[in-house]
Amino acid sequence: MPAATVTHTEPFHLSKAIATLDFVSQGRAGWQPSDVAHPGRGRPVRPLRTAAPAEVLWREAGEAVEVVVRLWDSWEDDAVIRDVSTGRYVDRDKLHYIDSAGELLSVRGPSITPRSPQAHRRWWCGR
Repeated sequence: MPAATVTHTEPFHLSKAIATLDFVSQGRAGWQPSDVAHPGRGRPVRPLRTAAPAEVLWREAGEAVEVVVRLWDSWEDDAVIRDVSTGRYVDRDKLHYIDSAGELLSVRGPSITPRSPQAHRRWWCGR
């Protein structure tokens, strides 16, 4: 199972990367959200990011997971229509902006990736 550093990777990018992995694996992908407490480990992803106290990282990690799940839920199950005769790929009425503005993150949606085969399962356990 891949680990994804939620405190140094934007939720938008995480949501589409994990959803894409789920498509490629035909619904058998999972992920392990993780944080980075060491000051130098997150720099390749967000070079200007400074280390934060553990309690702030855990709050951010929880918020990031919630945003990722909301992005996955921004597409209804039957949003993809693939109507060749009209040239429509998606039913816009079945895409939803998430407009998430939390304590540490602000993200608008919807995701650019359709709902993946297994959508999501909530196995997140914070500290």
